[in-house]
Amino acid sequence: GASKTLSYHIVIPAGVALNQALKENVFAIIACVQRCVPLAIIGDPGASKTLSYHIVIPAGVALNQALKENVFAIIACVQRCVPLAIIGDPGASKTLSFHIVKANLLGTSSPKEFCQQFDCLDCSHFYQCSEYSTSVEIERVLSAAIQRQEIYDNNTNTNIRVVVFVDEAGLPKKEKSDMALKVLHPYLDECKVAFVAISNRHFDSANQNRMVIVLRSLATREDLEVLALGCLGLEADTVHPRTRQFLLGICEAYLKIVNDEVFKEFFHYRDLVYLLRYIHCQQLSIGGPLRPDMRLLLHALERNFNGIERPQFMRIVEIFTRCIMAELRETDSVLQLEEEDFSSTMTIVSNALKSTQLAQDASNISMMTGHPLSPRFKLIIDPTDDQSAIRLLQQSGLLTSKSSRIFCMSNLPDDQSDLHAAETISGIKFCLEKPMTIVLMNSTRVHGSLYDLLNQNFPYTEGQSRSPAGDGGSTSDD
Repeated sequence: GASKTLSYHIVIPAGVALNQALKENVFAIIACVQRCVPLAIIGDPGASKTLSYHIVIPAGVALNQALKENVFAIIACVQRCVPLAIIGDPGASKTLSFHIVKANLLGTSSPKEFCQQFDCLDCSHFYQCSEYSTSVEIERVLSAAIQRQEIYDNNTNTNIRVVVFVDEAGLPKKEKSDMALKVLHPYLDECKVAFVAISNRHFDSANQNRMVIVLRSLATREDLEVLALGCLGLEADTVHPRTRQFLLGICEAYLKIVNDEVFKEFFHYRDLVYLLRYIHCQQLSIGGPLRPDMRLLLHALERNFNGIERPQFMRIVEIFTRCIMAELRETDSVLQLEEEDFSSTMTIVSNALKSTQLAQDASNISMMTGHPLSPRFKLIIDPTDDQSAIRLLQQSGLLTSKSSRIFCMSNLPDDQSDLHAAETISGIKFCLEKPMTIVLMNSTRVHGSLYDLLNQNFPYTEGQSRSPAGDGGSTSDD
């Protein structure tokens, strides 16, 4: 009902189509002029090149519509201390956009001349939300940020803007989230420091009315094509026609799946991103240009669109096969899959656990262009009550006592305590520095402290990856 809502509040001339572009432009103009935020609406075909000229975009990152809008909104809002919230499904470039802005807005030290005109950002005041977040923790971060901004303001020789970044702001439990985030109200009203929050779900009305909201909708087919080309390191002008048709078929199949009543709550944007990264990793290890390969696609689907019953997975394979064949205009049996092409569950898990070295080898190749590749973490759903999956992995030799470490928690009061959570996180951080396989069991209590790690948001410094990890509001880089 978004179109009807906007047409109810805004007079639209007769004969004017209220399409998505018009709605977004009207929203941006109203939001920016009310807070004196400079606004430029770019609609020419070279818009992507314009942004990439002024902003350093990491290699391997697709400059799609979502990323462009997120980056623009963050720059505009933090420079004028306008609170901003970006809401969208997992994988919608929310956190990535913030890290790109953070790396570019360095004042006079910015890598691009365009960015040197803006204030330097101090993004040290970061808060990772979890189900156990409290208003005390959030207020502590905001108060510290305001004090830091006052110090900068008293020094007339500095042009530094403090930014409070709240990640996964929708994670606090529903019954307590309104109370935990209610502490934001006076800070959002006063706007003493810049504030950016990202979330997978909406905030309550009281908070949303105090912020500019960027709501990420389902990506278009054209935007997915840009994503696919970017993830594979290809250029639209030089990609082989059959390769492009192959990727268009993948994008079309993804749209069908996320609009399907059975799968739309199960698979998200990030699943497509890692499917494309898997294909890219395999391509780098084999060498040569990418060509339509249904067996390679099948293995990518087994790794990234699995975790469901066999009949449902077969339906996903059928959707991808049908869409790709339609794009390639192929009816030949060359693209058909045989029963022996499918892998057993143990083979999929074994290949997934053994693929770390392959990904590292591919990363060594891609690091030459500044694009390190990381293998996706594995989720094994164990339907038994006696942890049979772990024993099966140990008996098969996939997990050994020397090369793996198991962290097991439970719903018992002692396992849910802050002390035990801190001990578990400390052990995980220690193992991350070693070439070990970490197994987390019933570890929901500490997931909120590991979201950057689980989402693989790794800033790379001198070839070393770092990721924030902490408990509650206490966060550190490791």
